[in-house]
Amino acid sequence: MKTHHPLVCRAAVLFMMLLIPGYASSQQDITPDSMLELLRGDMRTSMEAIVTKAMALQPAEAEKFWPVYRSYEVEVTTLNNERLKLMTEYAEKYNTLTNDEAKALVERSLHWQTQRTNLQRKYFTKMAKATSNLTAAKFFQLEHRFNLAVDLGIASKLPSLFLEEVPDSDQ
Repeated sequence: MKTHHPLVCRAAVLFMMLLIPGYASSQQDITPDSMLELLRGDMRTSMEAIVTKAMALQPAEAEKFWPVYRSYEVEVTTLNNERLKLMTEYAEKYNTLTNDEAKALVERSLHWQTQRTNLQRKYFTKMAKATSNLTAAKFFQLEHRFNLAVDLGIASKLPSLFLEEVPDSDQ
């Protein structure tokens, strides 16, 4: 039986904390926005530790890798802010979602996915140029596995259109 890298599992659990209803509100004197920023800071620290351990870079390669990684993290955080807005809008409109709103949300979601793919393509090229194709491939395999865990966690927390009938306002 295949086992998963324990650091990747821990990171996935930490990321899921962002998605657990009530976690932020259980913390004293912390707003949801400040809790999100706190968790993101913790996640960035955890991800750097995970990437450091999983990549096992030699010092010379690490010196070239980390600036590209940090630049990628800035851009991916900005992109993930857009995803958070999209998920929040979906959750807020779920019970009253119209046909046109559903279409718009799907189109925005597909656009976000395209942007994520384009960002990964851009940084694969940058990372490969700074280090090697193999190092860049290793990083993006790790990133892909992490994203799969996050995507699954998000999907499990958002309301599903299959569980309840949504009124069709266009009929």
